Order: sequence, then C-alpha cells, then structure tokens
Amino acid sequence: MRTLTPALVALMLAGCSMRDDAEDAVELGEITPDETADFVYEINVYPQRDAADTSALLPQSFFELAGEATDLTLTMRSPAQLSGQISGYLVTPRGPTLPGQAVDVEAEVDLVQESGIQSRFTASSASGDYAVSAVPGSVYDLVIRPNDASLPFLHQQLTLEDDVVIDVALDEGVALWGTIADSSGQPIVGSEVAAQNAAGVRGAPTITNESGNYLLRVQPGSYSLVVLGRDTGRDPVLVSTLQSSGDAGQRVDIQYNSLSLVTVGGRVVAGGRALANARVRFTSESLVGYEGRAAELSVDAVTSGAGNMDTRVIPGIYTVEVFPPSDTSASYVVLESVEISANTDLGTVVSRPFQTFARRVFDPSGEPAANASIRCTELQGDGRSFTTNADVEGAYILSLPLSEVACLITPQGGTSRMAASRIELDLAEEDLPRVTLNVGATVSGVVDADGTPTPFALVEVRDSKGSLWGTALTDTQGQFSLQVAWPLAN
Repeated sequence: MRTLTPALVALMLAGCSMRDDAEDAVELGEITPDETADFVYEINVYPQRDAADTSALLPQSFFELAGEATDLTLTMRSPAQLSGQISGYLVTPRGPTLPGQAVDVEAEVDLVQESGIQSRFTASSASGDYAVSAVPGSVYDLVIRPNDASLPFLHQQLTLEDDVVIDVALDEGVALWGTIADSSGQPIVGSEVAAQNAAGVRGAPTITNESGNYLLRVQPGSYSLVVLGRDTGRDPVLVSTLQSSGDAGQRVDIQYNSLSLVTVGGRVVAGGRALANARVRFTSESLVGYEGRAAELSVDAVTSGAGNMDTRVIPGIYTVEVFPPSDTSASYVVLESVEISANTDLGTVVSRPFQTFARRVFDPSGEPAANASIRCTELQGDGRSFTTNADVEGAYILSLPLSEVACLITPQGGTSRMAASRIELDLAEEDLPRVTLNVGATVSGVVDADGTPTPFALVEVRDSKGSLWGTALTDTQGQFSLQVAWPLAN
C-alpha cells in the first residue's frame, strides 16, 4: 500500500507510471491517438457485461490506420482496480474535529479519457474508501474531487497497469478567498463559487455567506473562479481570468452589475398553429455591462397553449433557440445575434413543419438496395432521431425536420462489400438526395481475452470526429466483419 500526496507527482507507485511509459498502452498495430495524426479508425468494443461482476471485461477502444484492416486481433485486457483511502486536513473544521487533524474524505473519484468509453467514475465512502476498475495500460486523468470545498481537489495523470492500492493524503492546500458583490457594494448571498484549473477541471462549489464572502482551498497553481451569481437564475455565470494562487493563496473579488432586467416575449407557431410547450432558450453572446468579461447567461421559457412566451433577461445580444416538444412534427429554430434592449417583442417565430421525403437507396451497381436502414439525427436542438427501412425496391418514406441532420444509410446485413453511407446537410436549404451506397473496405478480425474468444461483443467503427460508420457483433468464436466506407476507406 502506498500513499499519494500532491507533491508526489511522479506516480511511480506499485504499477502506476507516468505518460513516458505509455507506448505499449494499445496493442493493435502499436498505434495510439497521440503517436500519429494519420489514424482514422477508432474501433470500440463493448463486451457483454454483468453489472454485478466487477471482474468482467470493460468497453475498450483500439485505433487503426486508414484502409483495409483485416485479420485484426483485438485483445481485451482484464480490468485493473485502483483502490485505497482518501484523507485530508481541515484548516477550519466544524464540530469536534481539531484544526490540522486528519479526516476521512468523501469525494468523487474519476479516471477520465478523452475517448470517453474507457472513462470510469466512482465515489469514496464516508470512511474515505474507494475502488474503481478500468482498462489497464491506458493513460488517464485522475481527478479526486472532495465534496467539501474546504479541501483541495487533485488532478494528475497516470497510467494504470495492474491492481494497485493508493492511499491519497490531501494536504491543506492554499486559500482562494474574496467577496462577491454587486456594483453598489451589496453582498451577493448564497452564490455558488468554484475553482477551475487551466485544464477545465472544477472543484466542489462553496456558497457565499451573508457578507458575500467565500473561501476555497486548492493546490498551489493557476485557477479561474466560476461564479453562478444570485439564486434568481438571472445573473450570468462569470468566469474570472486565470489567477496564480502562489504558495500563500490569493484573494479574488468578483463584482456583478446591479440586476437590471428587461422583458422579451413573442409567439411561436408551426404550420400556422400555435406551438404549445416549446422550450425557448436565450443564450447570451454579449451582455450590456459585462463587455470584455467571460460572462454567459442562459434563460429558458416555455410557450403557453396559445404559443406565447415571455421572460426577463439582462440587455444584450442573444442566440434564441426553439426546441419543439418531442411529440410534435415541428422543426428546431435558431435565431442568432438578436438584440434585446428595453422591452423586446420577437414577434412571431415560425417553426417549419416536418417535410416528408420519398426517396430510394441504390447499391454501387445502380440496383435497388433492398431493406437498407435509414437513421437521421438532428445535429442541432435536442438531437432527435428518425428511422425507417427501405422496401425490397430500395424505396422509403421519412418525415424529417427542416434543420441540420446527419443520416446514416446502412445496407442489409450480409450484403457483400457494401458499406454504410453518411451524409450531413441542412434540410432548411438543401434537398435530401438519392443515396448510392459505397463499396467498402473490410474491417475484420477477432476479439479475444487471454486467448479466449469474446462472443456477442458489439464492435463499432468511428472516425476521428466520433461519427459512427459501422457496427457488427462478434460470433461465438469472437469473429467479426464489417464494411467501412469513404472517407475511412481512403
């Protein structure tokens, strides 16, 4: 058992190592995203999993270069467990705890990867004990975020190789403190305030007291303050510039303008009728009185049965979005750079009704692609999805919103050499085209673990933007095969 303190950044602890030892993190082709800018395939494998079985295989990512990728062996690594106990020191304790006395720490424990599917999260118990399983041989951001903002959070990188027990001793850190007030000097009481490091990792928030004062403790370094303002929901979120805490701490005062709101309203219609229960969101682009500061305000309103809505916001320039209810055939609407000053009437905002498209899908030889599946997803708004299947003549009918969508057209399973086609377009300005499926490059191989085939695992291929291009299930021998189209096959 080892103890990890913030000063011990090397992390050379019983199976943990720094990034310099990460060259063997991924076995497939000896390729990791950091080693080459040319990788195209991101192959994600989701094994069948019993949630109660902590030793079961976890989802894992592999990376491969462009083009044909056959006879791959995707070797799943058994999970490694990171566990231990978290303790800390309360400089200003409450209750019977003495200053400087070690206490058990309840905290969120995160192992985070940019790819996402290998990220793992847990929480320590009241006694500070924690345990989290993750895919070994991978570089993670380790974040330990105490629930108590008077304890500093920890953010470091590690490579997890084997089961390891690490006790984490958080020291007292240094103070970030100050006052949150308005321009008249009146304290803002009950505002959430949190510290955020240069990587965007945010600690637990504290609440300003009756004098508008706050106190946070952090590891020495550079931090921004994230302040939520008054509890009316009408103050912007303010993010201060990066401040160096030094070894002695830092005072940072934040000033809000006196709250001055204006009314904005309007009516939303779709197909000539009032659109009820639509969510209308106002997101600031710039705010009067907060020029040159990182300030953002987001306010939602809901339309009435008559389609009317109104709310109160700080004067400024806003993006206005209309999110139709999911059970309606109304399109998402976005209005950019809307000036709201004094009392503003948006007038009638028109959400265009869905348009029904009758189209056909063809194979590379020009013959109908029978039974192809079509799935279109909004790239804006709530990301609603719409699906259907072509008939034996490759014909289909699908009603879609007139907004930006991405459509994935997938051939019937078992169709030789045909791959899914993906198109992105703005249906408010473009027509849904006839689709001819692509000849694909083969991505095939076997998924195993310790030489044993992994049956019935979901294998998906995505591009570097995370867009899905194909899926397959492994058979009883762990084998899979799918066709992947341009641009991945280039």
